[in-house]
Amino acid sequence: AVNSGTIYADASANASKSGTGVGEAGALGIGVFGPDDPTITNSGTIDVSAVADAAMIAFASATGILYAAEASGSIVNSGTIIADATVIGGATYTTTTNYTVSSVPFTNTYTHLDDEAYAAGIRVDAGSISTHVTNSGVIDVSAVNDQLGVAEAIGIDLGAQGIAVDALAVPLAASSIDGVVDNSGTISAAASGGEDAIAVGIRLRANEIVGIVSNSGLIDVVAHGTDTAGEGTGTAHAT
Repeated sequence: AVNSGTIYADASANASKSGTGVGEAGALGIGVFGPDDPTITNSGTIDVSAVADAAMIAFASATGILYAAEASGSIVNSGTIIADATVIGGATYTTTTNYTVSSVPFTNTYTHLDDEAYAAGIRVDAGSISTHVTNSGVIDVSAVNDQLGVAEAIGIDLGAQGIAVDALAVPLAASSIDGVVDNSGTISAAASGGEDAIAVGIRLRANEIVGIVSNSGLIDVVAHGTDTAGEGTGTAHAT
């Protein structure tokens, strides 16, 4: 797969009028789901955007390049990848935990929201990953969630099985990563709002990691979590 031109992908979902509405929007620039040893090259521009607006659950996913297979091969970006995901609305729900300490009963009530905004520049999903990912260009990703839930902005995401597939999916890590990630370009990741705001330049998740990550470029990440429900649960992670 080779892109030397311009790819635009915009997705929007609106389920805000129904009290039980679920809105899911997914935008993808380049998606390769096999073979096992591809070469994916971008020297042009990939610009993807997803917006989900829902009364109950809103889920937005924007990914510039996705490779989903038992992953080897290579992904090379010398161009520009922009990915923006935005979640609007959504409704909270509560869970209650009862417990006893020294014969004294206690009750904790937690407020949750399943909304998620996920944006990634380059993402590889596989059980075993030996892909070589090279960025000498620009990767700029942002995720915004105006309620609780999660906002994730990841520049390069390896081993992210289950992320941004379904709003209620449980993320699974890859079994192993022994590939190479080499950044000599610029990676910017920004996440804001949500119960958890997570911004990561390069993320590797696996049960075993023996690969190499090299950075001689610029990685700029910022995360801002917001406690919109007054539960004191707004957290931010910038890596």
